[in-house]
Amino acid sequence: QGVEAVAHTVFSLTATAWDEFRVEVDELLGDGEAVVALGRFIGRAGDRRLDAPFAHVWRVRGGLAAEMRDFTDTAAFLTALGAPVA
Repeated sequence: QGVEAVAHTVFSLTATAWDEFRVEVDELLGDGEAVVALGRFIGRAGDRRLDAPFAHVWRVRGGLAAEMRDFTDTAAFLTALGAPVA
């Protein structure tokens, strides 16, 4: 989707939804064009806290990130933002 789309849909929304937010990468695993980042999203929205594990699977082509798939605990995000969890 491009750098600008990611900046708009991810980073600008993160800045407005969270009082504090960071990404902590614990481990990087790589094999050829595939790289997996394991870590945690840590955040605070008001008095609600976020601590959600993630796995990001990256595909690298020609030295550039070509694809990223995010696997995370979305219920933890909803809870931290005060949204109902189905």
